[in-house]
Amino acid sequence: MPRGQRSDATPADPANRPLTERQRRLVEIALQAASDGRLLSRRQLGEASGFGSGDVARVQASRTLGLPHVRAAIVAGVREQAQTDAADSYATLRFIARKARSTRDRLGAAREVLSIAGVTGSEGGYTGPPVALQIVFRSPDAAALLQAAPVVHAVTQRPAVPHMAEE
Repeated sequence: MPRGQRSDATPADPANRPLTERQRRLVEIALQAASDGRLLSRRQLGEASGFGSGDVARVQASRTLGLPHVRAAIVAGVREQAQTDAADSYATLRFIARKARSTRDRLGAAREVLSIAGVTGSEGGYTGPPVALQIVFRSPDAAALLQAAPVVHAVTQRPAVPHMAEE
């Protein structure tokens, strides 16, 4: 094949190239370390990915991280983890809103859940269908907290749904 011409086997977009085994391992290790809250140096990442040791591992990891298809795989992995983390965080907030012993903690978590759902205290903030909410607190201090910082303005006058109340 003449020099400067592409083979049909090479994808036109470098970001769509398949990862080699070492590149795939590097992406997995980098994503796992980030998920665990650890920060790996390029040397550590290269050694863990099988690129050798010392400066060789550092240089090879740096070069590999500079490849468009490796960067694209890392970005895709980060997006996937962010979606999973968001779902976990939402579930945690819902649990706290229902089960926390502290009224303040339950109220704060309930506010965050409502904010995520698009329900805010500002007029015009929620544009979805009418929603009936009932938040039941276990102590008389709750009324004072709720009056000091209201969660939502009344959206509708429908009666609250009984199964939403805590026992």
